Amino acid sequence: MIRITRLIKYTYQHIFRNGWLSFASIAIMTLTFFVISIFGLTTYTVNVILHYYESKSQIIVFFNPSTSASYMNQVKTDILDTGKVASIQYVSKDQAYKRFEQFLKKQNPSLVSAVDANALPPSYDISTKNLSDLQDIATLVYKLKSQSNGQIDNILYFKSVVSFLKQAVSVINGIGIGLIIFLGIVSFIIVVITIAITINSQAEEIEIMRLVGASSEYVKGPFILEGAFYGASGAFLSAIVLLFIFFITNTYYKDAIIFPLEQFFQGVPLPTITVWFVTEAVIVEVIIGIIIGAISSTIAMTRYMKK
Repeated sequence: MIRITRLIKYTYQHIFRNGWLSFASIAIMTLTFFVISIFGLTTYTVNVILHYYESKSQIIVFFNPSTSASYMNQVKTDILDTGKVASIQYVSKDQAYKRFEQFLKKQNPSLVSAVDANALPPSYDISTKNLSDLQDIATLVYKLKSQSNGQIDNILYFKSVVSFLKQAVSVINGIGIGLIIFLGIVSFIIVVITIAITINSQAEEIEIMRLVGASSEYVKGPFILEGAFYGASGAFLSAIVLLFIFFITNTYYKDAIIFPLEQFFQGVPLPTITVWFVTEAVIVEVIIGIIIGAISSTIAMTRYMKK
């Protein structure tokens, strides 16, 4: 009990003795974890959107209305034989008309009666297992069209949408990882410098403890706890700042920001931020912060002890 009290007492003294450095360490840690939270949430959301569009039809093959069922089945077999297709769904004339009817009711209801179900061709809706397989399937389908003698009427290949989402994920991941690594290194260096300055200011006291036989763990304890405090504080404060931003946005700017996004991504199962999700994120970040701070302090203290 006395040892724990001593740890807390000396840690408290170290933190407030180096006020501005302590503030700088916590501020950098807060910024680091804020960036981690923002890019983590953004990357997760974009991946959810990408997965949604991956599961949808990426290639649509339209057949001539007079095309035989046997030929359409042969096309389906050729596509499935690649082993790269997640699903291939047949859409009849009636199903195509129902889809078109639902679309027109939202866009221009007066045109519904002007469209005849027989005017819409049957089709296959194709989605691949991986985006990397999409080009191979598209190449095969276009080859089949060139050999179909007009039985395959048209092909829709949503390459631009899928490619854009894939590139967006890569860019966001790259920027996020780069910033996190950079800020992580800066945080690490700042904590090491702060602890090193604290150690130098306490050099005489540390030497006395070593001379009277104090263990290295006893000497290092307050400094390691100080570093852990910086990391935990930064992680916790970043969560508070992020929640405050979400609260302000959801309360005062919902119509300007949230509602347009919901309309734009209508039908896409966007992730919801729940209390449990936030709690898990805060716990994980605090643990990571404690580890970073403790390791930084240990390195600074170990370098001093070796002198």
